[in-house]
Amino acid sequence: MSSATTSDRTATQWVRSTVVPPVRWDPRALWAVAAAVLAGAAALGLADGVGEHSDLSSYDPTVTASVVADRSGPLTALAQVLTFIGSEVSVGVLTVLVLAWLVWRRRAWRTAFLFGATMTVGAVATLVVKHVVARTRPPASVMLGPLDTGFSFPSGHTTYSTVFFGLVAALLLARRIGVAQRVGIVLAWVLASGGVGLSRLYLGYHWMTDVLAGWSLATAVLALGAAVVLLTRPPAQGSRPDQADDLDDLNDRDQNTRVPA
Repeated sequence: MSSATTSDRTATQWVRSTVVPPVRWDPRALWAVAAAVLAGAAALGLADGVGEHSDLSSYDPTVTASVVADRSGPLTALAQVLTFIGSEVSVGVLTVLVLAWLVWRRRAWRTAFLFGATMTVGAVATLVVKHVVARTRPPASVMLGPLDTGFSFPSGHTTYSTVFFGLVAALLLARRIGVAQRVGIVLAWVLASGGVGLSRLYLGYHWMTDVLAGWSLATAVLALGAAVVLLTRPPAQGSRPDQADDLDDLNDRDQNTRVPA
């Protein structure tokens, strides 16, 4: 057997064991899948209402008019900052930085793969839904900023930022920290995601139901990602096969894992 063939086989084995390990049943994955189904159903329900101009979407013009009437200088400045943080460019750059840290500093190949794959799924799902629903944005007269004529449903800023901050929160929650810190991390995720979504409504670039759909779609993507993590997580060293380690332990082991030559 040639050295090239041996190297290829070793690389394939490394990918299968480190990046995409075998599926291991974890009953908690059922809860994650159930959450994904519920969130996806909520997004579909909102999309159906938009198509029929009924349900919550019938309140969109009233909500937008109310928000426009309550605008102020400080709130506008805050909304612009939040919208910049949640923009496709900002989230894209932040994603690359996180992936670089996971790969080059932590050697967490599997975690990096799952992080990037989840972000990709969120982006693709958003674009697909936008083109399927093909909803027009609020009128240019209510937009505070450059004109945007792209499709409105769901809010891309809301979806991307909610998925990104949710993944970062998951990385932090996987560490061995106290309850107070965990609560703080979850609250920070909710506030960041909520702030970006509300900024899109405030600045007049999206209807209320666009933002709600963005949160729903992002929750579905994150829940599916959680299910994949639970079903493919390798057992911790020295534990029973049915005992899954946390991401922090996984990252520690990944630091000692090198790509085979």
